[in-house]
Amino acid sequence: MVIILRIRDITGIPITSYDIIGDKAVVYIPDEYMDRAREIAEAIVKVHKRVKSVFRKNPVEGEYRTRRLEHIYGDPGTETITRENGIILKLDIEKVFYSPRMSNDRKIIASKVRSGENVFVPFAGVGPYAILIAKSCERCKVVGIEKNSTAVFYFRENIRLNRLNNIEVIEGDVLDYVDMYRDWADRIVMPLPKDSYNYLNRLSDVAKDSGILHIYMFVDSRDPIEDGLTKIQSNLSHKFELLETRRLRGYSKTIDEYVFEIRLYKTSGL
Repeated sequence: MVIILRIRDITGIPITSYDIIGDKAVVYIPDEYMDRAREIAEAIVKVHKRVKSVFRKNPVEGEYRTRRLEHIYGDPGTETITRENGIILKLDIEKVFYSPRMSNDRKIIASKVRSGENVFVPFAGVGPYAILIAKSCERCKVVGIEKNSTAVFYFRENIRLNRLNNIEVIEGDVLDYVDMYRDWADRIVMPLPKDSYNYLNRLSDVAKDSGILHIYMFVDSRDPIEDGLTKIQSNLSHKFELLETRRLRGYSKTIDEYVFEIRLYKTSGL
């Protein structure tokens, strides 16, 4: 809140949404203020000394959840290196999906992983969840799967930068690898809120009996728990126990993003 007020104090413009990723800033600027975009960018650079470039962000689009960025200030290059929770992440902010706002959630998820677990991360992107888990738990084995070839390139680079040897990257559709990892995972992290629940029945084959799933979902903000549980029950043939829910953010006036943590019971009962 302090940062937002400082930007507003400098420009007089009610800028309320921007992210700092490495030395890049990505800011939402309403159309009515685009004639003052340079002024807004200079204010951000004044507040955040490490920022070298500023881009206007547009909505997330397509299967890979990427954004078309409009260059406003500084170096037009979109590749950068950022740090969070003690890990290094190299990425291209226009060609891959990455949200610094989820860094605390990634820390929470990593803290739940226990030594010796096998962890499966579909929709892994450039690896922020998988890499943090692998670094936090040296005796764990982590497998991340991602379809976006650009994200896979950076994922592999990030493994090298973080000097990890307990993590594997697979490029492709996660459903093509279910049989390869059947009954393998102690824990599955599914950080795709748009429709991850549609994959539940197939991905449950990857989990061991009593395995834990972290399912990210967009849910009705009027009754988020009921909506989320309905989505899970409609897409999962196994019995499960709800362990925890956590609200991550408001996505729109009627939709919130939540993560649901469940324990599967594939052969044993509740």
